[in-house]
Amino acid sequence: ADLGHDRATVRALSQTGKAVLRDFRRADPEQVALALPVAAWAPTPGIMDRLRAALEVAPTPAHRQAVITALGSQRDPAACERGFEAFFWPAVRAQDLFTFLRPASQRPATRARLARWLDRRYDAVVEKVGSETAAHLPRLWATATDRAERAQVATLFESSQRRPPGGERIVRQVLEGIDRNIRLTRWARASLERFLPDIKRPDGV
Repeated sequence: ADLGHDRATVRALSQTGKAVLRDFRRADPEQVALALPVAAWAPTPGIMDRLRAALEVAPTPAHRQAVITALGSQRDPAACERGFEAFFWPAVRAQDLFTFLRPASQRPATRARLARWLDRRYDAVVEKVGSETAAHLPRLWATATDRAERAQVATLFESSQRRPPGGERIVRQVLEGIDRNIRLTRWARASLERFLPDIKRPDGV
């Protein structure tokens, strides 16, 4: 629905996600996992407060994980940096870090906001999760595919203070991975550009 820009399905999932929050203790966990993150995509008034309340009463680990994922799923650029602050809520645990941040890491626009937020809040994040976990933060940019994001990652983790034990190797691996992504993206784009004329004109004319 998302990749295909199926607005009707996205709207239905968002409505379902908001509905399950009304009686979260009894909500079906499969519905919750599918619909709750979609409900958080748009900056709906009060959605963060409702997610916070749901987190406090989550009846199973599956319900809880869905809430954590939803908290990090905001897509509005103006709202997502404020949304990242939910990581510092007492009910959000240190081990939730990557479940919480992974949705933002999957889209270039929200990755850019994530980098800005992490640059400001890096010390506070490390204080909560510890340096061993923080060393893996660069992996959130593993799917980046352009030079601008590569430069952003290199700058974000340039300081030795942001490369705890093991961090140097992880940063290097991520940057090498981005370089590979860039090459593959260019190759795919060039191949597609050569192939598209044949699709448009199958008779070769």
